[in-house]
Amino acid sequence: METSCVISNKRTCGFKIAPFINEYQATTQRDIDLSTLDYTRITEPTKLLTLDLNSRDRDSRGLPTFLNTESVVKVESTLESVCVVNALVYWFELEMTDTVKISTLDAGRHWKQAASLVTDEIVCKRHKSLLITSKITNGCLGINIR
Repeated sequence: METSCVISNKRTCGFKIAPFINEYQATTQRDIDLSTLDYTRITEPTKLLTLDLNSRDRDSRGLPTFLNTESVVKVESTLESVCVVNALVYWFELEMTDTVKISTLDAGRHWKQAASLVTDEIVCKRHKSLLITSKITNGCLGINIR
């Protein structure tokens, strides 16, 4: 298994940097091409958020409300065996009109996907429910899985 943090000081020439550097570890990996990865899909694809970019609604600061929104989705594992969850891969689907839709999951396009890494791996048992919280704060997307 690969990890995105310093797990020991063995390869750091004796410098004890793990406590400092791990505070700044990336929790989102961008530009993933899901079609090239060896992975196991644990749930069916699920809509996390809907953003209406045409909305004229504003918050108390006068900013569009889609810049600060939150959604909680419950999904259930479709696997018949135990597995470990270490990331949630996500992509965007843009509906331009009723007949024109663009997906960043489409392998024929230059767009890629992204993944939100799980800080502490989650052991997922048969048909276990996972709670996914998606939150946009000041225009930045954050995803939490429990």
